[in-house]
Amino acid sequence: SEHPMSINSAEQVEAALKNQPALATEKDEEGWTILQRESLAGNLTPVEVLLRHGADPYEKNSQGLSAIDLASRMGWHKVTEALSNVPE
Repeated sequence: SEHPMSINSAEQVEAALKNQPALATEKDEEGWTILQRESLAGNLTPVEVLLRHGADPYEKNSQGLSAIDLASRMGWHKVTEALSNVPE
């Protein structure tokens, strides 16, 4: 099941995206999107929020890995499934 902090952080992600919609697609100084970081951590609810705001699960990070790759490698099946349901 999902960690309560993940569910709580979804509200913060939603609020941040309303103020700055570009956060859904921007990369940080290390070449990662927020979606990639949340996917690596297995945070399903924030991932779903980011996807609704246009985050791209197929975008590659600086290591050439997508959010789908990261979630899959960590064994986050629900996150991987949510990411994989987005058409390429």
